[in-house]
Amino acid sequence: MGAASGPTTEERLGYWFYGSAAKMDDARAYYDSLCLARDGIQLRAQFLGCINALRAVQYGVEHEGCHIDGFLDWYKAKHAELRNDPLMNFINRVRIDDFHTAGGYDVLQFETDMGYIGKIGDVLEPPPTGEWSVMFLAEGPYWVVDWGQPSQKKIAARWKDGQSHTRLKVADPPKFHLGQPLANPDPGTICRLGIAYLEKIVYEARHEFEGEFWKIDEKARRRAGLPPLYPMLDDRMLYLV
Repeated sequence: MGAASGPTTEERLGYWFYGSAAKMDDARAYYDSLCLARDGIQLRAQFLGCINALRAVQYGVEHEGCHIDGFLDWYKAKHAELRNDPLMNFINRVRIDDFHTAGGYDVLQFETDMGYIGKIGDVLEPPPTGEWSVMFLAEGPYWVVDWGQPSQKKIAARWKDGQSHTRLKVADPPKFHLGQPLANPDPGTICRLGIAYLEKIVYEARHEFEGEFWKIDEKARRRAGLPPLYPMLDDRMLYLV
C-alpha cells in the first residue's frame, strides 16, 4: 500500500482566493453575454454587470489576501498600478457611478439605425399580448407594457430581419492601458482587457502564496468543526503562518 500523498498544486489552488476566482467567472459570463447582446437593454445590463464583477475581483483579492503574511508588501506595487492605469480607473469610475448613484448608464452612448422604418408591423416582430405602447429611442425600439403600473417595463422589440441595429459606445473612453495607447475602445474591448488584467493578478496571487493560504484555510476549517479538505495531513503540519 503506497504512502498517502499531499494535495496537488491544482487541488490547493481550487480552495483559496476562491471568491476572487468566482467573481472572475462572473465577469467572463457577462462579457460572453455582452458579445451576444442584440438590444439596448441587454447591451447595457451585460456591460455594467461585467464592470461591477471586475471591481469585485479587485476587492476580493484584497480581502482574501490581507490575512496572509507578506501579501500587502507583494500587492503594493500592483495596487499602485491599478490606481494609475487609465483603463482600470475608467472601470472603477463607471462602477461607482452605476452601483452608488445608478448613473452608470450616463457613460453609455447608443446608436440605432432606424432610417428605413416604415410601418411598425413591416419591420418589427409582433408586440407582446395585452396593453402596450411602442417607443423608439437611441437604445432601439421597445414595447412598453403595463404603462402607469408598478410592473411597467420595457421589452426590446425584435427586428423582422433578425439583425441588431443598435450599437453601444462609451463616452470619454480610456486612452491608455499599461502604457499602451487605446484607439477609442468599445465596451467589449474594455471588458476584455479588464478581464485579462485581473486574471493575471488572481493567478499570480494564487501561485505566490500557495504554500501559505491552504494551511490557514485547513486550520480554520478544523477549528470550525468542518470536514477537513486534506484529512491525510497531521495537525502538527498545519501551523498558522
